[in-house]
Amino acid sequence: MKDKIVHKSEKIIYLILTVILLLYIVFQIVDLGYQFVLAVSNYTFGSPDVLDNKIFSTVAVIFFNILISIEILETFKEHENDVEYKSKIIILIAITAMTRKIITIDVKHLNYLTDIGIAVLVLSLCIGYYFISKTTNKN
Repeated sequence: MKDKIVHKSEKIIYLILTVILLLYIVFQIVDLGYQFVLAVSNYTFGSPDVLDNKIFSTVAVIFFNILISIEILETFKEHENDVEYKSKIIILIAITAMTRKIITIDVKHLNYLTDIGIAVLVLSLCIGYYFISKTTNKN
């Protein structure tokens, strides 16, 4: 009886979180469209570096926020007992978040130890994903 109540409560919580996350994704998509139109309308052709434009970096951040949100929604799906599947999704979320951070980071103000730390973190996430995928494919 107790497990049934806990299971029903989890389902209700997941439903509420899913609705909130879907609303957040819709808001982010609208904001992405607005920021993209703003970036394109203010872009000057012949600009030496596209990434120096703050609006383009804002568009990239919003884009990755949407991807991360979609991956989080993926963890809510009915894979309750599949720990390997959820682990893969969580590692994918971490890799996507690190990619977003790498794109938006100001490399001019970093020292080499930070660069090495980020590289080790990304490499370890990728290796972890590889091994989880390898064990999942065997099963």
